[in-house]
Amino acid sequence: MRFQLNGNGGQFWWIDNLGTQPWTEIEKFGFDLLPNSPGSIPGLAGSFLLSDPIHIEVGQTVTLRATIANANFGDSAYQDVGFGLLLLQGRVKYVLFAIRPDNVDQFGDMGPGNLETFAPTSAGVTCERTLFPTPIPPLFIIGGVDYSKFGDAATAIASSCKIELAGSYQLVIGMFARGGVGNRERPAGIIVWSAEVA
Repeated sequence: MRFQLNGNGGQFWWIDNLGTQPWTEIEKFGFDLLPNSPGSIPGLAGSFLLSDPIHIEVGQTVTLRATIANANFGDSAYQDVGFGLLLLQGRVKYVLFAIRPDNVDQFGDMGPGNLETFAPTSAGVTCERTLFPTPIPPLFIIGGVDYSKFGDAATAIASSCKIELAGSYQLVIGMFARGGVGNRERPAGIIVWSAEVA
């Protein structure tokens, strides 16, 4: 599978929240990140990968393995979101995951059930999320940033779904920050280890 990079990232399928792609680029796929919120999402920008279209048959399984991490877990980390989507004919068919690097599924620090809770994984999706202990073991260095410094947050993701409708699918993996561009010295990022169809 090949990806097109939109924003800031690199050839080994990684992106961070330093890109300036507006959230409207994601909304056009029909993704409602905050289904409980009555309004739009102001100031959300970042980067995303969009795979080439691939034809998938009924009964085949799509599996995505990735790690989302923050190189500076501070107040700004509460405004980060990473997500994986599977599109069918250019529209969201499956939400594979939507979380912050610390494995929390909402903006802010107001506790569960607030209006800024991220969209849950779709029915039929199996998603295992494992928060790394701190201090985080050596993970990776991307874009010159070491994501294994003490105090950082990182979550391993393994998400899969069995296809119920044959068609042309694409993966979208995004890393965005609310309030403008993320921390330039220590951004949040995602690295995709594998994306497979079997």
